[in-house]
Amino acid sequence: MDLFEELEPLGLDTNEALTRFMGNRQLLEMMLKKVPEYIEKNKDVIPEIQAGNVDGAIQKAHTLKGNMGNLSIKPLFEAYAKITEQLRAGDLAGATEGVNAIQETQQKVIDVIRQFC
Repeated sequence: MDLFEELEPLGLDTNEALTRFMGNRQLLEMMLKKVPEYIEKNKDVIPEIQAGNVDGAIQKAHTLKGNMGNLSIKPLFEAYAKITEQLRAGDLAGATEGVNAIQETQQKVIDVIRQFC
């Protein structure tokens, strides 16, 4: 199996992503391999909330939303879109719950990608 086939069960919409990347599978694969780095740089949504830095939490969640949306990793995109809106609305408990809820899927995505790096 290739990277795309491994990620599809975790929510990658390969057809949508390839459309966005003008059919360039190699470019899409290169960008997917950066996902662990994107997540690592922006993973501290909950610590930002706990530190009272809601703007920082919004920035990190919004960045992850954009990264996952651009790559068509649907469950992560949808989760971070909701988390971003919850943070903007002041629902810190809901946002924290959302971040915790997506961790298992997010880790599976990272693990699959790392297999191909």
